[in-house]
Amino acid sequence: MFDVQFNRRRQVTFVRFHGTLSTQDFAELDAIAHVLVAAEGPTDCIFDFSAVEAVDLPVDFVARRARQRQICPGCRRIIVAPQREIAALARLFGDLQGEIGCEQPAIVPTLDAALGRLGGPAMRFRAIETTWLRAMVAMEQPAFLH
Repeated sequence: MFDVQFNRRRQVTFVRFHGTLSTQDFAELDAIAHVLVAAEGPTDCIFDFSAVEAVDLPVDFVARRARQRQICPGCRRIIVAPQREIAALARLFGDLQGEIGCEQPAIVPTLDAALGRLGGPAMRFRAIETTWLRAMVAMEQPAFLH
């Protein structure tokens, strides 16, 4: 599961994952990202995995995902990964992104480090309501899946 927040002034999306990280999270995240980019334009992104308690992601899923182009090319991506397992998956993702010509995301151990790269720890975010979009993904509406 995850929550999404946004800072319009700095054009930064903040995604905080928690609980068990699964492939369903990424299907929902893709749908949300496409709607957000259509509404607000490309944004820098922080993906915070600090509150993840378990990982249910096959390595081949991470590898397939890494071979896809970025949703926001040219925008910065920062992955907060204090856990060893998630940091290793993030490095694999980044290496494979580099192989297809995408800029690799920065991987940092703390949210403060991520915020520091994008403008400082005082950055404020507003929650984005995603329940309606998650429901569409759950119903497997083709318009929201690619």
